[in-house]
Amino acid sequence: MKLLNKTLTYISVSIVIIVTIWSAVLYWALLDEIYDSIDDGLANYKLLILHEAQNNPGILNKHDFAESNYSIYQVDASFAITVNDRFSDTLMYMQYENDLEPVRMLTTAFEQDGHYYLLRVIASMVEEDDLIENLFWFVLGLFAILILSFVLINAYWHQKLWQPFYHLLDKLKVIQLDQYEPLPVMDTDVKEFTDLHQALQYLVSNLQASYRLQKQFTENAAHELQTPIAIISSKVELLLEQESIGPEQAAIMTSIYGLLQRMSKLNRSLLTLSRIENQQFRDNKKLSVTQLTGEILDRFREWISQRSLKIIPVLEKDVRLQLDESLALMMIQNLILNAIKYAPQGSEIRVELSRQHLIIENRAEHGALDAQVVFERFYKGKHHQGSTGLGLAIVKAITDLYGFRLSYEYMDGDRHRFSVYFRR
Repeated sequence: MKLLNKTLTYISVSIVIIVTIWSAVLYWALLDEIYDSIDDGLANYKLLILHEAQNNPGILNKHDFAESNYSIYQVDASFAITVNDRFSDTLMYMQYENDLEPVRMLTTAFEQDGHYYLLRVIASMVEEDDLIENLFWFVLGLFAILILSFVLINAYWHQKLWQPFYHLLDKLKVIQLDQYEPLPVMDTDVKEFTDLHQALQYLVSNLQASYRLQKQFTENAAHELQTPIAIISSKVELLLEQESIGPEQAAIMTSIYGLLQRMSKLNRSLLTLSRIENQQFRDNKKLSVTQLTGEILDRFREWISQRSLKIIPVLEKDVRLQLDESLALMMIQNLILNAIKYAPQGSEIRVELSRQHLIIENRAEHGALDAQVVFERFYKGKHHQGSTGLGLAIVKAITDLYGFRLSYEYMDGDRHRFSVYFRR
């Protein structure tokens, strides 16, 4: 989740809780104030009625609300002393509306000239109910406007304040260690951002320097090793051509020559692996993996025939990927070479290619490989001691470089399966 979205989520939830509580408190406070105002009006009306009853005793016989907002009934003294001023909400039939309407009622009792009376005073709540409903929607609308305003304002200022950071982040994503490019200056007065820029500039400079030194050391070491190996190999070849050496010396020289060739191959493989990991192969282009796989199989046709192997190619037409051609060649070739080299004589090798994956299967002569370490450098199976142990490590480095997924499975107890999934 992006920082902006995460920040907005946390703050919005907090604001929603706070504003919800505030809105509820405000709503009930205003509602209470409305009821207090109505109740005060009813209490004042009661006093006016009591005063009028002193001057006009005839109203003491008014038993209904037909023409006014009060009614008076004579009651026993024992009942009257139990009645306290009580406010309540109720529905009452209004003749002029021909319907039940909500009213606020004050019920009380009083004494006059030795007689006791029950007084009920009402006030219509129709307008007040409309006011309460309008108040509810007003508070709800205000709540929504506050939340929306906060989100929009926060998003605007967040984008504006963090723009230098995102610009720096975009630059870091495409920076090349072999090309010295200083990080862009951050146009900001935020101290944390300027401190981050300085720290990253120092880190990138050190990484670029380390990269150049490592690259130089690797190339020099490979060159310095390859030259004496080539010289020694040529001298051993000359010695082998001499007729004066005996069979024992020839056997020793042959062994030395084989070790030198293996050392030369190992040196080249390590240099290739280092170049891949340092991302020195950058000639990416859209190439036909189908055509390349077919060419590799044709190249090894004679060796395949010598080992009486049967290739089962299942190649989807015109599979194209954005790859460096030399790396694509190494990846496919190393997997096919591995299968040809270790498949039992006369067995089958299945090569399957689609837009989703490349799968190579061959018979397993000596059981499963260790899936945990099979792609590590210098890993060799128990019966594969003649190899350099770098072929699959190179394949792993290439797949990691392009974001592919490489896997090994031991199938049905008799087959090795190496799979490259082009989409993770």
